[in-house]
Amino acid sequence: MTDILSETRAARAALLAEFENYLVKQRGLSPRTIYHTLRFANRFLDHRFGEATMNLPDLRPADVIGFIEHVLTTARRDKTVATHVRIFLQYLFARGLTATNLAPSLPTPSSCRL
Repeated sequence: MTDILSETRAARAALLAEFENYLVKQRGLSPRTIYHTLRFANRFLDHRFGEATMNLPDLRPADVIGFIEHVLTTARRDKTVATHVRIFLQYLFARGLTATNLAPSLPTPSSCRL
């Protein structure tokens, strides 16, 4: 049986592939960091949109904070969640996919502990 991606899944796959390319070529991150950053980006999109069409301009700081709280309450404490999500949010803003830069809505590691 051949799996055919839905339009929504294809759009998400394309976004994440472009994001991965950015992480490799522009940021020069290690393969391990790229893996984790992509994983959290995908989880964030899943948490916010599920199987629905991604409407990235609709993202709000409350969506970001809600995801971070969800991850921290459902999994072991991972101090890098905010960092990985911040990279993704900065990418979305730089590409013009969000109207505002949502990255500042996350606490920085030096200002507070999650």
